[in-house]
Amino acid sequence: MKTPLTLLLSVCLWFSLKAQLQCGISVNDSTVCLGTNISFIDVSTGGATSYYWEFGGLGTSLATNPSFTFNQPGLYSIKHTISNGTGIDSCYLNIC
Repeated sequence: MKTPLTLLLSVCLWFSLKAQLQCGISVNDSTVCLGTNISFIDVSTGGATSYYWEFGGLGTSLATNPSFTFNQPGLYSIKHTISNGTGIDSCYLNIC
């Protein structure tokens, strides 16, 4: 059985580890024209080991730094989710 102090330290350690994971996205170009291939770069911190990208409802990727070709100009919301076994974080980027 854990003592209250041990339980408190465990919870604090869990939050400390989780807080270290911070999602981040960088792109080579944020302007979408017909046939634009955009390279997405993971700039996350905290030691992510798993990556998941959603490209405005048009596709997904599990790559660390994927590229995606947009066949039509428009406004697209990119979602990037990272995890490392102790935490998960998501971030968003709108490109047009």
